[in-house]
Amino acid sequence: MEIPREVADAARVPEDLDSTSLGPYHFPDPGRRRIGAYIYTGLALVGLLVIPGPGRYGFVAVVLMLALWHWRASWPLLVTPEQALGGPAPLARDPL
Repeated sequence: MEIPREVADAARVPEDLDSTSLGPYHFPDPGRRRIGAYIYTGLALVGLLVIPGPGRYGFVAVVLMLALWHWRASWPLLVTPEQALGGPAPLARDPL
């Protein structure tokens, strides 16, 4: 969907939402997911110390599985954004 420049300017569309502006796309670093893994690990330790009874082991197991999921998802990418996108995309109105 393409919006004419005059309409985008009149509607005060922010630059990051403007489809007519072209520029490099930067992928977010997957290493940010390690922050969630650390938080889940800390939550599991707190749950182990605070939650009474045998139910705490189930809680700790679930939270540690979430931590492991986040840790595995934070593996560094082996491709650059340019390789992943296949270079500059052709400027076509209808990609089909």
